[in-house]
Amino acid sequence: MNILIAQAREDQASRILENTLESSATLRTAIDTTWQQTIKGPLFVALGDVGAIIAVVFIGFWFISWVKILVSDDAIVGPHALQELIVPILLLFLLGNPTNRGNLLGETILNSNKVMQNISDYVIVSLRQDIKDFNPVHEAAVQMSATRIYRRATKDCLKYEFGDKNRRACLLDADQKIFDLLYPYRTRSWYREFREQVKIPVQLLSTGIPDIGEIRGQDPREVSHFLTGLSDVVSDAVTSILFGMGVAFVIAIEHAKLLTALVAPVFLGASILPVPGKPITWWGTTYSGLGLLEILYKTLVGLGSLSILNAGPTDPLIFPLVISLFGIFIAILLAGGGGIALFSGIARMGTAGLPRRY
Repeated sequence: MNILIAQAREDQASRILENTLESSATLRTAIDTTWQQTIKGPLFVALGDVGAIIAVVFIGFWFISWVKILVSDDAIVGPHALQELIVPILLLFLLGNPTNRGNLLGETILNSNKVMQNISDYVIVSLRQDIKDFNPVHEAAVQMSATRIYRRATKDCLKYEFGDKNRRACLLDADQKIFDLLYPYRTRSWYREFREQVKIPVQLLSTGIPDIGEIRGQDPREVSHFLTGLSDVVSDAVTSILFGMGVAFVIAIEHAKLLTALVAPVFLGASILPVPGKPITWWGTTYSGLGLLEILYKTLVGLGSLSILNAGPTDPLIFPLVISLFGIFIAILLAGGGGIALFSGIARMGTAGLPRRY
């Protein structure tokens, strides 16, 4: 769940990355535990019983349909007959054990979910193979935090009168926080330029110049965009909302997949019904589509974070926007337009050319 970013307090700046990783790991563990408890719980077993009952009730209809295929004059009856045997075989292995109904099916679903999570995680950390333990999402979050510390310091600390020891202490403390936060990334290509941009100017410690824009050689009315914008209160609130949207989106995907996984036994049992198409194929299309949506979203967030790192200092709101609105919208657009259409095509291939049963 390494796209989930925890916003650490600025008086703990040296532990922002640690807090981020810890929060991400905690949420990942909580979701994994929910999956384990649900798929291995009594509700899944009960739904497995329902699927098995449906299969038993309608096995006769399936057998009659299968015999019709065998006696058909169709030249490709052999492959069709073998294809029709797939569902009963799956039922026998996945739902056939009355003492431990659905255990194998549950393990298969859990393993498939783990594979999809590993794929999305691997994509993010593999965006730069020349850097060990590279995670653009975490590093972009660290840059954002450093920029926010810098903005707040150059605004709040200068409220003290020149010569006031609190002014110097405030600025030095902010600069030390930024240094501690960025130090683990001193070997990164973006570090040197970014550090210079968010370094507290020494002039603020020794002169009475009140405006940071003057020190940077800028007109005070044209200060860099990332030093201006919304007020701190509004900016913090908007950032929290945007991060919350990203986190909620990932949680929603995980629980949508879990709900889909939960009803798998019913769809498998219903696949014995003599109807065109297989309900288990429809189920697989939905489940795979949700997995693809999660992979696309995490990949988009990773690519956006990499671009932010390469761009240098940016407005702190850009990263939350990538995490939330833009990432969510584009991922849904891609999954709905291309990925899910692909899985739907595969599902249609499974029923193409089959004779009508009624």
